[in-house]
Amino acid sequence: MSIKKTDLSWLSVTNLEKALHFYKETLGFKELSVSKEHGWAELQGADGGAVVGLAVKGEDNPIQPGANACITLTVDSIESEIVRLKERKVRLVGTIQTVPGHVKMQLLQDLDGNYLQLVEVL
Repeated sequence: MSIKKTDLSWLSVTNLEKALHFYKETLGFKELSVSKEHGWAELQGADGGAVVGLAVKGEDNPIQPGANACITLTVDSIESEIVRLKERKVRLVGTIQTVPGHVKMQLLQDLDGNYLQLVEVL
């Protein structure tokens, strides 16, 4: 696998509005984008840096809030990487999720059950 970069980690939350308020008003993050339809928000520190995502727990997000941050791993071709990971018996979680015109995503777990996510930018 050739990881191109990591620039986003995300947290599972129970309520997007409350989480946004906490991260923006309490911690001072700036809002980059919010998609209530997808239960997703992206925030960043005042001076830039890595992006923090907030994802509402639900059908497409099985991660229990408070469990961990999910490190995203950007790849050129998610389908090619999935084939390679299956050959190595890596535990894939769910199926490829696509946000049209933005990204394709696939959750996987490491040997300890920690979640990681492959991301292909469209």
